[in-house]
Amino acid sequence: MKLRIVPLIVAITIAGPALAASVAGISVPDTATVAGQKLVLNGAGLRKKAIFKVYVGALYLPSKTTSDQAALGQTGAAKVTLKMMRDVDGEKLRDAWSEGFANNNSAADMAKIKDRILRFNNLFSDVVEGNLIEVDFAPGVGTTVTIAGKAKGTVEGDDFAKATQRIWLGPKPPSDDLKNGMLGK
Repeated sequence: MKLRIVPLIVAITIAGPALAASVAGISVPDTATVAGQKLVLNGAGLRKKAIFKVYVGALYLPSKTTSDQAALGQTGAAKVTLKMMRDVDGEKLRDAWSEGFANNNSAADMAKIKDRILRFNNLFSDVVEGNLIEVDFAPGVGTTVTIAGKAKGTVEGDDFAKATQRIWLGPKPPSDDLKNGMLGK
């Protein structure tokens, strides 16, 4: 009996810490690092559009919270990952970003960051199923986008980072299920 338990314990020990969640069959790591700061998985959820699964989104923060306001109020680095579950053309992706910014930021804030939204949108082209989009928020540096392991660019400003985070955590996220999942609810 002991001989059967030992391999099981070893397998759990090795695999256990690496993955904290699985959403729609997509495994989500339990930690991430941005600008040298270790972050914990706050939560993950599924973005659906009609009947189609679009992506699994995960939110990483310095410490866990189930409050959107507390998440947005945290200082330090943060990260959002989007594991694509379908192909999305660049134009649709850029339209979705623009809509997300407009739905979750005040007109005054939008006026301050409109040029940076354009630069952010220009970092995106077509994505395919399986691509991982990483949006890293580093205080004093900005918002860095990486797609399929290739750095696409950085948009400066802590205000822009918070405006971007509000796409998922603001009053009109892509879906309430996605927001709740990212908040660990």
